[in-house]
Amino acid sequence: MLLFSVRVIGPSAPANAITRKAFYSVSSTRLYRFHVGASFAGKPVERRDKGIAEIKFPPTSDIATWKKRQLNVPGKALPSRDPGQDMFFVQEMAHQTGMAVGIADGVGGWSDSGINPALFSSALMYYGARLSEHAVAGEPDFVESESGPLGSKELTPKDCLRSAFKRVEADRLIEAGSSTALIMTLNAQSGLMRSVNLGDSGFMLIRNGVASHIQPPQTHYFNCPKQLSKIPGPMRQQGMLEDTPDAADSWSTTLRHGDFLILYTDGISDNVFPEELLTIAKLALRQEGTELQQAQLMADSVVNYAQQCMYNIDRVSPFEREAAQHRKRWAGGKEDDATVVVVCVSEEVDSLERAVPLV
Repeated sequence: MLLFSVRVIGPSAPANAITRKAFYSVSSTRLYRFHVGASFAGKPVERRDKGIAEIKFPPTSDIATWKKRQLNVPGKALPSRDPGQDMFFVQEMAHQTGMAVGIADGVGGWSDSGINPALFSSALMYYGARLSEHAVAGEPDFVESESGPLGSKELTPKDCLRSAFKRVEADRLIEAGSSTALIMTLNAQSGLMRSVNLGDSGFMLIRNGVASHIQPPQTHYFNCPKQLSKIPGPMRQQGMLEDTPDAADSWSTTLRHGDFLILYTDGISDNVFPEELLTIAKLALRQEGTELQQAQLMADSVVNYAQQCMYNIDRVSPFEREAAQHRKRWAGGKEDDATVVVVCVSEEVDSLERAVPLV
């Protein structure tokens, strides 16, 4: 379920709350809750290579089952049900220590070789989610439970990306492909957010109504992002790009109450200027609703606006402006798949020193 929250709760939790054995906290005074919304829209079916798009995972495979469940976003207003060559994940981490989110964009050029780029990006996100599910979100304040030591290990975003990529390389269902990748972990006790980004996806941190941080893209040259690649011997050619997870940029910060994180693929950033993204977020916050509803509204609104922009040849787009800087001619928006994940952060205060159960 993608529209959900993760938090630490005390003994006054409602009767229907999911509870587990307490983990002993030394002095946990700040507790974070993350409200997540996601939205996406792949290119129209008539604008795709139907033969390539029909190359999919076996319907009974673990990845296909996971992807179907992941794309079932409660509350999503846009009618699109297919992210195209994009994919994302939202995963609660072990022992409810926090959350991991990721977003990836398959490199479309593989279609010319008969490869569906969506397979690589989907598999990368699948393995990122599975690794995050069994890891903790950084070093937690608590170290042991009633039944013994906390068994799960810390997994940094870069370690997650490395391990997920290794699994894609070993997966026989993935013949070849490339993808950008952005992975982020959110610690529910400390509020620590850590991220790793390879390629031209990105994110914006909105704090106190301003863009506090915008993650810059990584490219080799114009319209060619850094990317993870799986290239079998017969397909290998001179000049093919093979970046490694170690080339990804890392960034971290401590989150605060009221922060918003907007993660996006380049279908957004090529068509929506940062100041427009900020305006859309502010407009969504004016609407009544819970944090969950606001996060989902924000995600839907960003994707909807990007779709309008990408088919408008009379409006100068970020992609057109960047093309001009490289002395290339382009008019208007750039058609592409568009995916957004929004995280709303709320902070609760608990000054008691006691065993704190997690949900």
